Amino acid sequence: MELSFTQATGDVTVRVERAEDGYSATILRPGLAPVTYQVEAAMPQPGRLILSLGERRVQAFVARDGNVRYVAMGGHSWKLEPPQPVGRKREAGGGSLTATMPGKVLDVLVEPGQEVEAGTPLVVLEAMKMELRVTAPGAGVVGRIFVSPGDVVERGQILVELA
Repeated sequence: MELSFTQATGDVTVRVERAEDGYSATILRPGLAPVTYQVEAAMPQPGRLILSLGERRVQAFVARDGNVRYVAMGGHSWKLEPPQPVGRKREAGGGSLTATMPGKVLDVLVEPGQEVEAGTPLVVLEAMKMELRVTAPGAGVVGRIFVSPGDVVERGQILVELA
């Protein structure tokens, strides 16, 4: 099976094949060498995935909305979308960053007017007993902030606007 997604850092293709003791997952990114992992996977509950990569065990939470996948793992979250067909522009959503899953705002780490680089943490959310950092997808200036610590947010709710 081959899955292609677009995320903030660019297009990614994951090629998954059955292996003797689980799966072989190869990550393909333009301009980078492919990386292959031997993975064992278990799903003890819907949306909760336990991955074993050799001696390392990782827990991930996965949600689906049509063709879009939301993944939370190790305090980070990702929105994975199918790539846009060639010739179509991908909408930037007006520079708004949204919550990828419902949760509670633990902290807002930036202020309006602040310059940020790609990967700068902007907001910390608590969702499904995990802390998730919402980070800047690229360099920019913080515009409006729509949340405060203690707020409860829904998936898709605007958190921060970047210019």
